[in-house]
Amino acid sequence: MKINKTVLCVALLASVLALTAFANELVQSDGVRSDSGKDGLHTSSGLTPEEEEHLVYMREEEKLARDVYITMYSIWETPIFSNIADSEQRHMDSLKRMIDKYDVTDPVVNNDVGAFTNPPFTALFNRLVSFGSKSETNAFKVGVLIERLDIKDLEDAIAATTKNDLLNVYQNLMAASYNHLDAFMNQLGY
Repeated sequence: MKINKTVLCVALLASVLALTAFANELVQSDGVRSDSGKDGLHTSSGLTPEEEEHLVYMREEEKLARDVYITMYSIWETPIFSNIADSEQRHMDSLKRMIDKYDVTDPVVNNDVGAFTNPPFTALFNRLVSFGSKSETNAFKVGVLIERLDIKDLEDAIAATTKNDLLNVYQNLMAASYNHLDAFMNQLGY
């Protein structure tokens, strides 16, 4: 039986879109992010509440990515997961420098894999790991989902700030996320 590549591509896209919708729904319904800070006032850090919220959120989201990839590597031993987990650690470090610079409370109080300050991140981690542990293909799909979520959230963070240092960090993270997305898509044959 010959597999039609178009049918396979459509099926892959449908599963990634379903995972993306699920992850977005989980994050929004469980209150990972709030709508605070839209008034433009500055916090004691010198950031607007919205800038501070994005910075804290992105730090924990990069930890989510790192932790999932570490876990996928421990299951599948596929080098892409280890390599991208290392990159996600560098992303976390970049965001930590901004957190320290602006004297913002770091949400990463426990660096253990799967430990998050924000409970919805724990739930999302568990769901992504559960799905990704079923097959290596599913693990690559989880990578696609994570990178798409990162890109969307980085776009939001970029739109919410005019601070050059934050813009520089977010834009660098976005470029890396696009590279990671391409790498996972290549693993899936696209």
